[in-house]
Amino acid sequence: MSPATSPAQQPLAEENTEGLRVIPRGTFMGPGVTERSKWSYYHKPITLLVFGGIVFLVGILYTTFYFTKYLDVPYALGPVFLSIGLIFLVTGLVWLPIITQSIRRKGLLRTMAAQD
Repeated sequence: MSPATSPAQQPLAEENTEGLRVIPRGTFMGPGVTERSKWSYYHKPITLLVFGGIVFLVGILYTTFYFTKYLDVPYALGPVFLSIGLIFLVTGLVWLPIITQSIRRKGLLRTMAAQD
């Protein structure tokens, strides 16, 4: 192979883009590609909800243990877990309707693009 035709200098092969259509936001969907699953949209807020719920429940336990003197728990540990858990819980709860609205909007845009 001569230096003039090295692999780094060869032009890139033309991609076959026939049959591909551009969906809004840059997502390419080919002829055999299916829609994204609901889990791919909702996995992050569901994870936040579960994590926030667990941390919130741990905060309730630590606060209960502190006030009942059942265990020797530092006084600030319960409220800290309560507040952090509540932040994650509320963030996940607010994120769910936002994602639902976004999915509906994308579906509407797809149907409008298909009509053109």
